[in-house]
Amino acid sequence: MILAVLLAQILAPCSPALDALRAEHVRGAELLARGAVCADVVVTAHSHGVDPRLAVAVAFYESRMRRGAESGVGAVGPMQVIPRYWCPGGRAEGCDLVAAGMRALAEYTTRYGTEEGLARYNAGNRPGPRAWEYARRVLRWEML
Repeated sequence: MILAVLLAQILAPCSPALDALRAEHVRGAELLARGAVCADVVVTAHSHGVDPRLAVAVAFYESRMRRGAESGVGAVGPMQVIPRYWCPGGRAEGCDLVAAGMRALAEYTTRYGTEEGLARYNAGNRPGPRAWEYARRVLRWEML
């Protein structure tokens, strides 16, 4: 009983993401797989000192909680990190992509504050209007 309560508290930040995925008609094994990604994001956020709600919002916007997500610019994983910057040896192979994304998110938000940190997480050192809009969308979603 105590374990169930503790687990529910730890995973509470996943609830909005899982509700949104259900609304997008994600079901069954796919929903379970994405829920497992969300749990990984929450636990990793705690271990890196990142607000789990913010981390879940980023992973939701970046990949809809898909572990194998890939972008056209080389970003990979649930947090859509660029391995050459955030993974040991600059390679995705063998890299914990959630932890790499959390290191990036922690560094940017610690250095620049939450909103600018999110814009830089999205676009690097020169965030343009789209990156600032991304930051605002993530923050609005994170507040749910």
